[in-house]
This record gives sequence, C-alpha cells and structure tokens, in this order.
Amino acid sequence: MKKLIVMTLVGMSLAAIAFAQMSENPPRGSRLVDLSEDMPDGRVKVIVTQRDDLRIIIEVSLAAPTASIDLLQLQPVAILAMEAMHMDGVSPTLASMRDGVWIGDATLPMSGQWVMSIGFGEEFIETAFDVQ
Repeated sequence: MKKLIVMTLVGMSLAAIAFAQMSENPPRGSRLVDLSEDMPDGRVKVIVTQRDDLRIIIEVSLAAPTASIDLLQLQPVAILAMEAMHMDGVSPTLASMRDGVWIGDATLPMSGQWVMSIGFGEEFIETAFDVQ
C-alpha cells in the first residue's frame, strides 16, 4: 500500500514538473513559411509560425552585405491579406530584437489562405501560407 502511495506521488510530481516546463516554454508551433530572398539591402529571411488557433509569429532577419547599412534604422513592414474573402489590413508591428532581427505576432480573424507582403521601404517580397 505504501509503495502504491509513493509511486502515485512520484508520478504526480513528475507530471507537475513537465506541465510547469511546458507552460514556461510552450512548443514552438507549426512552421508555415521559411523564406529567404535577396533584396537591395541584403538577404532577408522570413519565418512564420502558427502558435495556436489563429495566432502567428513572424520572424524577419536581414543580413546586410556591407557595414554601411545601419540595421538599427531599418524597420520592416508586414501586411497580411486574405484575397478570397477580400480581407486585408492586418499589419503586425515588428519589434527589433537585436541588429537585423525583428519579431511580431498577429491574431488572424479566420483560417484559410493568407498572403503576406514584407519588406523595407519600397522593396517587398510576397509569400502565401495556409492557416488552419
């Protein structure tokens, strides 16, 4: 009987520890976009990850070819649209994490095929992804 109680307590403790770790470091989610493309300011890498129902995380990084580009002065812009439903205007704010790396998130109003334009100044790249 004592062994059963001890085993139950140990099992519950391990489950509580695992739950606490997952709460602090939730799974990254499913990757929807992994795009890398050359632009006039350098090589841009865009990763879009779906975290939960309709929340996406956008990670943008820029590898500038020369030191003459001040990465602190650049600010990428992301615009999301759903062409099939004539829905646009989702523009997440991208916060600078460090030189050349920005992260933002958005909660989309519905699932389906989304198109994202992302860029610096007047230069944009475009990608499509499906949110489920």
